[in-house]
Amino acid sequence: MVTIKTSGRVPDEAFFKHIQDSDDSSHYPFLVFDTDNDEVNIVLESSMKDVLKYSDDTKVMKQWGGKWSSDFFQFTVRDLRLLQDEESKEFLQMIKNCDSILVRASPTGIIKDITVYDSDYEYGSEYISNIELFWEIVLKEDTSLICIEQEKWGVYGTEKMPYKDWVPGRRY
Repeated sequence: MVTIKTSGRVPDEAFFKHIQDSDDSSHYPFLVFDTDNDEVNIVLESSMKDVLKYSDDTKVMKQWGGKWSSDFFQFTVRDLRLLQDEESKEFLQMIKNCDSILVRASPTGIIKDITVYDSDYEYGSEYISNIELFWEIVLKEDTSLICIEQEKWGVYGTEKMPYKDWVPGRRY
């Protein structure tokens, strides 16, 4: 068995929030140290979802680019999985307490923005950092809450439709 020693900062809450909120993985991909018996493969992964496919003990590094300097952080896949599990619980609670969910989509069906409404508050995309994860959870829970507003000619229209009537890629 091969031992991998990485050198980097230990991630804090701000770093993990940055991973959830940012889309900088094309500039700063995840470095995954995948071991196979006596061999180590260093794999570049562009999304957290791809990193989560590895075993819990797999070591990972990611660069957080700053204005004047940047730092490398070291962690394991287990750390990311715990982060996603915690986020999933928050999203599930949000979905169970909401009245409706407005989804803005591109004409090709790409989810651009999600807003969750409940009787007391409106949770916009600043609260839903991982839209892909939220979408997976809401589709498993209750699609009757979803209302789609599709972009047309670069503008979101006033016409909304139930999720069951929406076909991604169709022009409305």
